[in-house]
Amino acid sequence: MKFKEFLTQKELTGEKFAELEAGKQAELYNEYNDGQRKAIETAIETKASKEDIASLKEEFTKTLVDQQKAMNSVLKDMGVAIKASIPSKAKGEVSLKELMASKEKDFERLQSTKEGKIKLEVKASGTMTTGNYSGGDYVQAQRLPLFNDLPLTPINNVLAYVSSRNASSPFIEWVDKRNRDGAAGYTAEGNAKNQVDFDFVIERTHVQKITAFVKVSREMLNDVSYMRGAINDELRTVVLDKLATEVLAGAGGANAIEGIVTKATAWSAGDFALAVPTPNTFDVLRTALTQISLEGYSANVIMLNPADYALMLMTKSTDAVYVNGQFLFMGVAVVENAGLTADKFLVYDRNAVELYNWENFNIEVGYDGNDLTNNLVTMVGELRACNVISTNKAKAIVYGTISTATTAITKAG
Repeated sequence: MKFKEFLTQKELTGEKFAELEAGKQAELYNEYNDGQRKAIETAIETKASKEDIASLKEEFTKTLVDQQKAMNSVLKDMGVAIKASIPSKAKGEVSLKELMASKEKDFERLQSTKEGKIKLEVKASGTMTTGNYSGGDYVQAQRLPLFNDLPLTPINNVLAYVSSRNASSPFIEWVDKRNRDGAAGYTAEGNAKNQVDFDFVIERTHVQKITAFVKVSREMLNDVSYMRGAINDELRTVVLDKLATEVLAGAGGANAIEGIVTKATAWSAGDFALAVPTPNTFDVLRTALTQISLEGYSANVIMLNPADYALMLMTKSTDAVYVNGQFLFMGVAVVENAGLTADKFLVYDRNAVELYNWENFNIEVGYDGNDLTNNLVTMVGELRACNVISTNKAKAIVYGTISTATTAITKAG
């Protein structure tokens, strides 16, 4: 059905349809379009020919285009331009509804005469700036994920260069064989054989507790997604760093871990005293390796402060090699440790240093004092461990001062 036939059914001519207001015209267009869509659907369901279906679709499409042109023409004739949809009474602006109502007679005249124009005066808009925004930030900031951690200074990595074991008791004992007397030798027929003897000495230590805690509100734990993990990491970091500090240089005694530096044997020049022409750090470390070898041990770690480590690398020598980023000297790994004082060196057999863990690092969460009434939580991180270095094995550890040792082995003249 063509649109003219539809209008005839509605007892309308094309002229009368044109006189209708835009809203009524749109209503009739929608009714006609619904009928056309149903006609196409019926044709498809009843399996009409492809040609008939195509013809219906083509006619419907053409009608939609004609309708669009007709509605655009109506709007153009009205000449209405809307320049501000949200009026401001404070600025003397009026709404579109109020503006249209004030021109009601002009619109009636336009509808009857089909010619003329209506002038609508709309207040000009002001320039938009960031000052027009209120109640918050007008641009949402980009928040980077998580947070930038605070590094510990100095970085102490000594725990990676000791032997770590699990303890079966909080008290650790070991036995050193000491004071070897006599010696093996030739024995003539009928003579007494050679007697030897030695002593056993028991040494002991016990585990020490290292702790840290954080108080935090329940709101912070619940509201900040990463807070629990951040606190866990912080407790682990500070407790293990304290353990590393004590393993390296703890004072020992009843209430402290005895560190490697504390138990170490002092460097001695020995046969190298005043015997090396223009020595450098490589020469000093070579003498320390020899000192350990003469005691029957074999060193596998050389530890330096990062500054001395860098200076050593800057010294040109064919004795220093790199293996997968690892600096080796005489086949021994050279590692930097900021926990070691500058100008100091530590050479040792890592098997001589045994870290015993009685309670591995753990975190407990609970209430302390008036935490419950203050809506707080206490998070505690702790461990219990001790360092074992026997008196005999202390000879496998040599500690000294680079500048002092360099002077001691420098050949005069």
